[in-house]
Amino acid sequence: MATIFEDDFNSYENGDLVGQGGWLHRAYDTGVIDVQDSVVFEGAKAISAGNTTKYERVKKQGTAQADGKITVYMRHTHNDIKTIFQVMEGETICFNVYLHSDGNITYYNGSFHTLLSGYQTDHWYCIEIEWRSSDHKVRYRIDGGDWSDWVNPWNTWSAGVDRIDVQMEPGVGKYCYLDYIAENPYVPVKPRSHGYIF
Repeated sequence: MATIFEDDFNSYENGDLVGQGGWLHRAYDTGVIDVQDSVVFEGAKAISAGNTTKYERVKKQGTAQADGKITVYMRHTHNDIKTIFQVMEGETICFNVYLHSDGNITYYNGSFHTLLSGYQTDHWYCIEIEWRSSDHKVRYRIDGGDWSDWVNPWNTWSAGVDRIDVQMEPGVGKYCYLDYIAENPYVPVKPRSHGYIF
């Protein structure tokens, strides 16, 4: 399997994400998503938005994949704010996952939201998405649980999905976090044993 790109944000400078690692504003947006080192899932850095009522939107281009998988970790301080992780082909939204402002993790098919799981505040959630071109369907898994059924996407893709859009909608005194975009979930490095090797 393959993925669009991988990014753990660890090599970036704290401050505005835009201009680092290929991340750009969406065309009409100038809000700020920050690189920060206070709340992270893996490594030294993660991204966040907070303490504002502005929508914060960024995008990053990768390699087109007709079939693939992507994993992302998301976290909220409150359950009435929103993060949207969208998988695109060019300017077309193909499929997505929400940490929604109703306290649920959902996906949206262009008409209605479908529940994947509830979520608790101040907890990192591992969200995996797989897609296939044989019938243009998608499936989801939360925190290593059971996979959802294969479902129809919002829009089908042709050559392959090739871009990630992140939209964060925090609040005053409320924060959204996102970390570790990769093909597979993060596996911690095991410490070496203290024994001798002969």
